[in-house]
Amino acid sequence: MDWSTSGFIREFFGLGKAFGFVTIGKGRMYWYAAAKAPEGQADAAVGRKRELQELFQDWYTCIPELITATDEANILKTDLYDRVPVRPWGQHNVTLLGDAAHPTLPTLGQGACMALEDALVITKCLLANSDPIAAFQQYESQRFARTKAIVEQSLRSGRMGQLENRVAVRLREVLMKLMKRVIHNSFKSLHAYRA
Repeated sequence: MDWSTSGFIREFFGLGKAFGFVTIGKGRMYWYAAAKAPEGQADAAVGRKRELQELFQDWYTCIPELITATDEANILKTDLYDRVPVRPWGQHNVTLLGDAAHPTLPTLGQGACMALEDALVITKCLLANSDPIAAFQQYESQRFARTKAIVEQSLRSGRMGQLENRVAVRLREVLMKLMKRVIHNSFKSLHAYRA
C-alpha cells in the first residue's frame, strides 16, 4: 500500500474496536486504535504494543504492519470521554477555545483543526471589537453551530465503532456502503470550511 499519498486516510470498525490512520506528511503517519474497556484499565502485562498486535492481528494487513512499525514508547494510551456541546464557553472577559470549549473524540480527526479555526475567528473578533466581552460573544456565536455539528458527528462515529452485536455490525457495514457518497461529501464539507 502506498503510504505516501497526501491526505491518505482510512478508518476501520470491528466488534467493539476501531482503527484509523492518516498520513501527516514527510513520510509520517498518525494512527489510533480504540476498544471498549473499563475506565482507567491498566496496561496488559505483555505491554501496549503486544496487546494491540493481539487485538488487531486478524484485521486488514496494513493495521498489524503499522503497529509493528511503531516504537512502543510512541504508543500512548488514554481513556476517551465525550459530552454533548454546551454553552456558554466564556464568562465576562474570559473564554475557552479548542477542546476546552468543545471536546471531541478523535474519530473525525477535527480536534486540532477546530482549535486552529477558533484561534483565527477569535483573533478576527478581537480585532473588530474593542470590547473583549463582545468579541468573545461574537466568536462563540460564529463558532458554536459548526463545532456542535462536528462534535455530534464524531460522537455518532464513535458509537458505530463500539457496536459489538454481530447483527448491528453487519447492518452498520451495509449502511456505510450505501452511504459512501454521503460520507465522502460530509468530509469534503468539513474540509471546505474557511474561517
